[in-house]
Amino acid sequence: MARVHERIKFKWGNFSHQHSRKIVDRYGFIAVEDLHASRMLHNHCLAKSISDAAWSGFFVMLSSKAGEAGRIMVKVNPAYTSQTCSRCQYRRSGEQKLTLKDRVFVCPSCGLEIDRDLNAAKNILAAALPNLSPPPPKVKDSSDSTDTNEAGLVKKGRKSKKSGIGATIPVAQPQEAHTQRVWE
Repeated sequence: MARVHERIKFKWGNFSHQHSRKIVDRYGFIAVEDLHASRMLHNHCLAKSISDAAWSGFFVMLSSKAGEAGRIMVKVNPAYTSQTCSRCQYRRSGEQKLTLKDRVFVCPSCGLEIDRDLNAAKNILAAALPNLSPPPPKVKDSSDSTDTNEAGLVKKGRKSKKSGIGATIPVAQPQEAHTQRVWE
């Protein structure tokens, strides 16, 4: 029996490692709800599912991998993310509140009809974006011969066969990685 539990624990850990790595490799900006799994375990209906899913361990792996890779990860206050309309910011309250079995969010104010999880994801992203600050301006050294545009991107050129021998087509690439880790 202990061996079965050990295998299950290994599979959950492996799943968490693989998916956290996939998220960090795919996205440069990660926004998540700042969920406290220990508080959520007090709900007897969800306690077993939450502890089986090992949410807190997944978020620890995700944040450590994002930090190692230089990615930006923002934790957002989870209050009202699924109860607020992502289009008009109308917040459901009282008897209008969605229950866990309600899977579609319908806004009584603007008429938006959207999947509940997609609506919450849009609200989480909207709450996370103001936490970003623009990268500090780079002081151009007179000896620096790289040409940059107004966004701080290096203009690199590649030769165009159609435009002639000396013509270049500008290709914008980041000059250097400006990352800020925001931990709340």
